[in-house]
Amino acid sequence: MDITKCIFSAIDIVNEQIVDGPKIEKSANTALLGSDSTVDSLSLVNLIVALEEIISNELDTQISLVDEDLLSSSEQPLATVSSFVKFVEKKIG
Repeated sequence: MDITKCIFSAIDIVNEQIVDGPKIEKSANTALLGSDSTVDSLSLVNLIVALEEIISNELDTQISLVDEDLLSSSEQPLATVSSFVKFVEKKIG
């Protein structure tokens, strides 16, 4: 399973949890963070946790995505789904 599919699966999980408010669109261009984003902080945290679990189960790889690089990188890995894919791919190596 590639990382984009893993993230889309995590989005499905998070969208099932959202009762009120906008769902996260499954698109490479979806803004996850910033002024263009409709993703709230709880949904973003749930997305990261769900993705870590999916990667563990599907790719048999333990990974912690929340670190200094995620939160302070000038490349802004959480700007869009596409930038998040690139960040996760680098973390996995």
